[in-house]
Amino acid sequence: AEDAIGSLVRFVPVEEKPCFYIGHAQGGSWRTFLDIIGGDVARLERFEAHGLDTRLSAEEFLSVFDGDHYDKLLHLLAREPDEIRAKVLFRVRRRNPSFGEQGPMALRPQDDRVNDAEGFDPGPQRPCRLPDGSALYVDLSAFVPPNHDFGPCLKNHFWHRIEEPIMRRRKEGTIMKRLDWRWEMVEEPENDWAFRQLFPVVRLIHGRFIRLGCSLGDLEFRTKDPAFKKRIRKWKNSKSLERELRAAERMMAAQDQANIRPLEPDLSRAELEGYPNVFWPHLVRLESGCIGMTAESASGDSNLLRRYSAWERENKNEDSFVPDPRILDYKIWSEAPPEFKPFLVWDDLFGRPGFRSPRDSDYEQAMSRKATAWWNDWMMPDILDCLEDDL
Repeated sequence: AEDAIGSLVRFVPVEEKPCFYIGHAQGGSWRTFLDIIGGDVARLERFEAHGLDTRLSAEEFLSVFDGDHYDKLLHLLAREPDEIRAKVLFRVRRRNPSFGEQGPMALRPQDDRVNDAEGFDPGPQRPCRLPDGSALYVDLSAFVPPNHDFGPCLKNHFWHRIEEPIMRRRKEGTIMKRLDWRWEMVEEPENDWAFRQLFPVVRLIHGRFIRLGCSLGDLEFRTKDPAFKKRIRKWKNSKSLERELRAAERMMAAQDQANIRPLEPDLSRAELEGYPNVFWPHLVRLESGCIGMTAESASGDSNLLRRYSAWERENKNEDSFVPDPRILDYKIWSEAPPEFKPFLVWDDLFGRPGFRSPRDSDYEQAMSRKATAWWNDWMMPDILDCLEDDL
């Protein structure tokens, strides 16, 4: 907070703020009045009129950030110039793009038509009628029919449209700034919750269909209005919606039976974890010990090789990784698999190498899990030797 925001807004040392102590079984905590008010701006204004110090400390700023209190932050920055407020919000959203987002149900048809569901056909499905007169539908076009042209597909997988919205809070409410989508080879869901996550939701409002950038499984939990929640919950358990879900399930099964099968991967499922499954049949173990794709393993498909190269540049850095020199003298550096080395960092607390936290990407999350498992297995003989010596 000091580094990112302190150069724009002068933080007050928290020691200058009146604090009080809340005791509990975990040792208790110190809180300021500004912190305990939460996101209630009306309450904040009332106490401010009675003399509450509303200058921000770095700790209070982080409390506002963690609590997603968009309106409170705008109020506390009201004394700052418009340019400073804009820069603060930009840096906050760079860390958390969804800060202040009111949820998908706050979206309305936009003049720029970014969130229009062009070509959406609800067919015979019965919608969820909401108290404000709008209606919700599931979009079955996210499931492609058996005669698709997306290419080979692994067994027990199917081609599915993934939607990735970018939403922003504005004074007039929440807008959809962009909606990215892509077709991806997805594994058949293991349970009903995962299955419902596959259904994008479309809303009919003021005579226009708009995309909410939200799935059927998430919608109820991203809606704050109790009346809306009640209607959505009833709809999710209705027989009419169940018919639509079963139709999509049959479409998945038909596609799986008709799909052309790609080559069997040379590597195991554990080795391929973290890589997009469309690349699995073409990934090989390179001379460096890392996993990658070559022109030969890509079966001469230059487009596939280009797609993999673009993904690799964004996610992997074994070739360009520069390690901390303090790690190089340790045995772990020479014995760690090459793909795990970019995760090795120097742990100042313990004065030895350790593994860094992964970024929020499927590849890094998977590699971090594998690196941690390898670390535990690698350390276990030494731990057992120490235990035997103690005994």
